[in-house]
Amino acid sequence: MQPFCFSFCYEGQTVRCDMRTIVCSRGFTLIELTIVIAIIGILAAIAIPQYQIYIAKTQVTRGMGEASYVKNEVESCLNQGKTVVGPGLYDCDTHAAGSDILIGASQGAIPLPLGFIGGVPRATIGTPTTVVARFGNNAAKVLQTGQTIVWTRNANGSWECTSPLVANAYKPVGCP
Repeated sequence: MQPFCFSFCYEGQTVRCDMRTIVCSRGFTLIELTIVIAIIGILAAIAIPQYQIYIAKTQVTRGMGEASYVKNEVESCLNQGKTVVGPGLYDCDTHAAGSDILIGASQGAIPLPLGFIGGVPRATIGTPTTVVARFGNNAAKVLQTGQTIVWTRNANGSWECTSPLVANAYKPVGCP
């Protein structure tokens, strides 16, 4: 076979290469293209919902971690005898960083930046002492209906997590 046999071949042309007759054809048939599009559609129908579930799970885990940070700050405040959350000199400043998947105003001395779309986990010291991360803003749509992760401090001084999330599929491992 000559190396240039197909380089000068046009659609529908018959070319003779080393004693063989070759009919040139280029491109895909309509049925081949239809099959490829159907396969891509099936894969997308399976992959997109699974990806959305994955995003929701990671955002719940992220919200739990952000609330855990505030929980540790509240515990430190309780050890120092501070019983009021706020920006004052003798108040408990949670130092919560803004998150674009949460809603809630800053309780500390440093407010969230102007124009920032997001919030922080909110702490309450008292009976009970709680830290609540409420989802909203850029969170997954299944979490934007006011779903929360709540850390509650019991009388023994240990923290328990509760998460009344829509489905068990989104609950984090450390929060039954």
